[in-house]
Amino acid sequence: MDLVTVLDVGNNMSGTKLHMLKCAMQLVISSLGAANRLAVVAFAVDSKQLLPLRRMTNQREREKKFKREERKRTRERKVQESLP
Repeated sequence: MDLVTVLDVGNNMSGTKLHMLKCAMQLVISSLGAANRLAVVAFAVDSKQLLPLRRMTNQREREKKFKREERKRTRERKVQESLP
């Protein structure tokens, strides 16, 4: 199965909404097997492909990739917020 997720990461996604999104993505990632492929696209004003369509390897590796991308999005959001 190929799965493409499109995530709203705009300014309205904070607090409980953002926590729920993270939990949902962790559930999705942990549910996929080696035969599955996952792509992640984030959007706020513009869209950005965060994870190209990739075959899912072991669960720990998938979770590390997701957390790494999550940290990257957080850094990018902080930079955007600091701009005038």
